[in-house]
Amino acid sequence: FVNQGRNGLGNIYVWASGDGGEDDDCNCDGYAASMWTVSINSAINDGQNAHYDESCSSTLASTFSNGARDPSTGVATTDLYGKCTATHSGTSAAAPEAAGVFALALHAK
Repeated sequence: FVNQGRNGLGNIYVWASGDGGEDDDCNCDGYAASMWTVSINSAINDGQNAHYDESCSSTLASTFSNGARDPSTGVATTDLYGKCTATHSGTSAAAPEAAGVFALALHAK
């Protein structure tokens, strides 16, 4: 199925590397470590990796998210109740940002 999406050009799967920190390893995550997946972690506003990022060879990029130094900051999005929130954070916020960038790049091509 991986090579059949996008009219035969192949699917692009984006997955969050995980928020387990240095004591966790996303190489053990079957989705993040898959050869068919682009694994994404978080960078905080000073350009450093977030303290919760998991280290693994499958991580190919980072996008902005909250580094938890200031819990009141994060990524603005809609919440489950149809309202806006500015506190979405972690690799769960970073991966959709990357997916959006990939989609825009593919559309521009």
